[in-house]
Amino acid sequence: MSTEPYPEMSLLPVMGHIEVDNLMTLEAYAKFRQRHHRHLIAERQRRGVNLGQNMRLQFESEQTLRYQIQEMLRIERLFEEADIRAEIEAFAPLMPQGRNWSATMMLQFAEPEERRLALERLVGVEACVYLQIPHHDRVYALSQDERPTENAHPSDAQKTSAVHFVTFEFTQKMIQALLSGALVQLGCDHAHYSQACELSDEILSVLKQDLKQDLKPQVGESFT
Repeated sequence: MSTEPYPEMSLLPVMGHIEVDNLMTLEAYAKFRQRHHRHLIAERQRRGVNLGQNMRLQFESEQTLRYQIQEMLRIERLFEEADIRAEIEAFAPLMPQGRNWSATMMLQFAEPEERRLALERLVGVEACVYLQIPHHDRVYALSQDERPTENAHPSDAQKTSAVHFVTFEFTQKMIQALLSGALVQLGCDHAHYSQACELSDEILSVLKQDLKQDLKPQVGESFT
């Protein structure tokens, strides 16, 4: 882990991958956090979108993931390499790969009873969230949530989680459309939560930075 903070940077660095050796030590991050915490929070906020009154998608980047990992290490006081690797692996599915967007999806309800009832109604909601690019098929969210463990409580299967981790995978044609300025609609077509909104030019300009146009096509996909 790096022992030096990044004194001249308002945000965490972008290196293309997150490893133990390119994270800051607890001491270095504590110094960095004192100076730049406000900027880190602002970066996360500008990547967030409300979908209706009760759902928010926080689109992730390498910087926001680094921030969350460093915060977990700080809060839990983790410094052993195995513990640090476990935190990195937990967030790894959300690392943008150049052909997708990743997001933390949060269901938000003010009252505990309202929240309990809503989570029971909204089972499967994470698979109903989509992005719509004109003249292309809807891109439905793919869950990156951890698999249920053997110790999971039986009641957990009867309600959804308030937090889900999802990715939206694009074809090369979709990426070309996005980088060319296509509009994007964010929506949810769950039976008990039907919402849609247009992503603003501001957030699209941010999210387009996560895409790469020079990737090799996947099997069965062409560039034309």
